[in-house]
Amino acid sequence: MAAPERKPRFRLRTDVAADDGLVRAIELVATPLIFAGIGWLLDRWLGTTPLFILALAALALIGKVLAEYYRYSYAMDEHAGELSSERPTNARAIETAVEPDGKLPAGITLGDEQSSDDGSGSDG
Repeated sequence: MAAPERKPRFRLRTDVAADDGLVRAIELVATPLIFAGIGWLLDRWLGTTPLFILALAALALIGKVLAEYYRYSYAMDEHAGELSSERPTNARAIETAVEPDGKLPAGITLGDEQSSDDGSGSDG
């Protein structure tokens, strides 16, 4: 007899923006501090001035800022791609108007086709 399937008690929510922002903020602060600590140990071991502290902390800070910049740029490009792919356009890349009944007002066309009335006022 098979054991009954157990459901997890807690569900991990990965779509919460506040948690993601908090994690990124902590990383932005903690990573340079960790690198500065490693630099302090190296400076102490080698008997140098705070050269490694400053160099490693600056390297970590620049790396984290660049990582956030590229992460943000990628996310914005993804959103822009989603938005532009959802927009209906005609051949001239003009957004199509949507009327409640599915028809455009009289005399309005969005396609490249020319209307039979050229606006000169003469019939046939």
